[in-house]
Amino acid sequence: MGKHKNAGRSLLESFMYSNGDIGDNGEEEQVPLPDSMRASTLLEQIGKERSWTDDQIDRDLNILDDNRLYFVRDLRALSNHSWTVIELLPLVRDLLRTAVDPDWERRYYKIKDKEKKKKDKKDKKKKKYKKNDFSSNTMQLGEPVIADDDRHESDSSSSSSSSSSASDNQDEKQQKSSASAATAFTGRPIKAVSSSRIHVRTTAGKIYECDRRCPHKGVDLATWGQVLGNKLICTKHNWQFDLDGSGVGPKGRTVHPCSVNDW
Repeated sequence: MGKHKNAGRSLLESFMYSNGDIGDNGEEEQVPLPDSMRASTLLEQIGKERSWTDDQIDRDLNILDDNRLYFVRDLRALSNHSWTVIELLPLVRDLLRTAVDPDWERRYYKIKDKEKKKKDKKDKKKKKYKKNDFSSNTMQLGEPVIADDDRHESDSSSSSSSSSSASDNQDEKQQKSSASAATAFTGRPIKAVSSSRIHVRTTAGKIYECDRRCPHKGVDLATWGQVLGNKLICTKHNWQFDLDGSGVGPKGRTVHPCSVNDW
């Protein structure tokens, strides 16, 4: 009997449970899909489990590509609103979202319930304040008299506060300037500079200009490229090009890199 314990489990579920630990109750614990897993692989697996046609799956894959949803981590980064505006069928959206985040629906309704309770509490407090409003009977008192010594002390304190504020503003500007300089080279290390060339920044900070299209299948490296050390990697088919070594990759193919100074 134990031999066929997982016989009714889908291939996708088997993957999600394959690396799980055994919990205290002796049951397998589900582990999340890896962030690096391709969204296309996940969608194709769901489509096969649901007996969708190749044309249906291809249409959904094109929508993922158009929205730059290449990996599971990209799907997890979507907000509740973003999920609703993606042009996938509701069933496809729900199956994808449940696969990358099985607990999302419970959290979603928990947040909605919390927001409703907060709003009800706020409305109740407003009604209470309105009922006990005595503002029409309050007296407006004049400005209190300030003695000369107190006024002098107040003016001195105000001057000191203004000086301190000006100093704080100057320090804040210097910090922002330093932060701006430090983050000048953050972000994606690949950017397109023309229809045929891209700039690539290696981990060591060197900048190269090279071909935008992978010599293998013509894949756009501005979208599918990644940088690891001094290597440019085409993640579509895992071709790697050593930028310090004339950009040569598999089968002697090259992306023709040249060192440049400006990013």
